Amino acid sequence: MLPIKRAYDALVLDDALNESINNIRGKTLEEQTIYMLALPENFQNKKNAPVIRIESVNNYSSFYFDDKANAESAEIQISTMTNSIQHLEILIPLIDEAMRLSGFEQYADDTYIEPDFKFNYNARQYKGVFKK
Repeated sequence: MLPIKRAYDALVLDDALNESINNIRGKTLEEQTIYMLALPENFQNKKNAPVIRIESVNNYSSFYFDDKANAESAEIQISTMTNSIQHLEILIPLIDEAMRLSGFEQYADDTYIEPDFKFNYNARQYKGVFKK
């Protein structure tokens, strides 16, 4: 399974995370605002926040023996865009837990104001090693 798909499944299937996203937004949408690779244009605005994007950072084969890779090391980034720092404080621990349960460990973080849309933007990187 692609690492971004593993992460997507972990987040989209996490009831506590999805309930919190809906509560922060104030409504439930037909499709949850968790995306792989790119955000649809109609969700690139603050009225649909929170929005989460999952991207691949680095994936490579690992744990070689007998000239064969027996695992895949994966690094991904989860970018969370909200209208306030308080919303990030609610969502980040839920995302971290969902990722931990799916085999990823968080190792890097950056939070700032996104310049184009003025989102509160948190980019967290996770890594995991998965048996092939």
